[in-house]
Parts: sequence; C-alpha cells; structure tokens
Amino acid sequence: MWISYRCGVTQQALAKKPLSYHDYFVKYAYALLPIALFYHLAHNMEHLLMEGPKVVALISDPFGWNWNLFGTAHWSIPPLVSLEVLWIVQIALVLVGHVYSLWVAQKTSVRLFGDHRSAFRSQLPMLAGMIAFSVFSLWLLKQPMEMHTSAM
Repeated sequence: MWISYRCGVTQQALAKKPLSYHDYFVKYAYALLPIALFYHLAHNMEHLLMEGPKVVALISDPFGWNWNLFGTAHWSIPPLVSLEVLWIVQIALVLVGHVYSLWVAQKTSVRLFGDHRSAFRSQLPMLAGMIAFSVFSLWLLKQPMEMHTSAM
C-alpha cells in the first residue's frame, strides 16, 4: 500500500492537494474487501453444495436422539454438484470479487487524484497486490479440506 501511495502522491504533490498516508490507506482498504468477501463466499459454497443436502436428513433428528420426525433421518442425498463444477463456481466467485475490487480501486484513485495519469500510477502496485490476493485465494480453495459431516 505504501508503494502505491508513493506512486500516486508524487503527481498529487504538484496539484497542492495534501493527502496523508492514513487517509490513503483507509480509502483504499475498501478496494480489498470484495476480494475477501467473494473468497469467503467461494469457500462456503463448498459447504453449501457438498454438505447442504445433509440438512434434509438432520431435520428429522435435530438433536441426534435417533428421532425420525419427518421420515428423512436415514436419507442419503448426494452432493448437489461434482468437485469439478464446484471448482468452476469457486473460480468464478473469486474472479467476480477481483474485478469488483479493481473497479472500486479505480473509482477510489480517480476520486483521490482527479488526474487519470496519477490514478493509474497509484493503481499499479495495488493491482499487483490484488492479483497476489486472488491467486492465493484460489490456491487456498484448492487445498484439501476435512469436513466434519462430509463423505468426501
């Protein structure tokens, strides 16, 4: 974030428009939130699509007392999608978060600097950081996960 600040503030100093690093950091922090949000959605999509169908059986025996309230306690419902489809959904979610973050960063930089050249220069280090976050998110999603109730 500091490199991004230095790249943008050099041109901004010519415009005599003071901007502290703290203000810059706070305003650009919002640009990283979509990556985190959509990563979170992609991660939880695995729980929803793979473990979600098990809720039907759990409704009949919510406390684990061998009840069968609705006659579904012994149902075995397969996951809603295959692992390949799940991976495609997760990639799509991370990409949507990444693109949305780029859009927020672009709007923020134009608002902060006014000048499109300074805005573009300030975004280059942020772009590199956002790409790193998105690639790390995809790598993390591809790691094996041990689920408590899943048969995967």
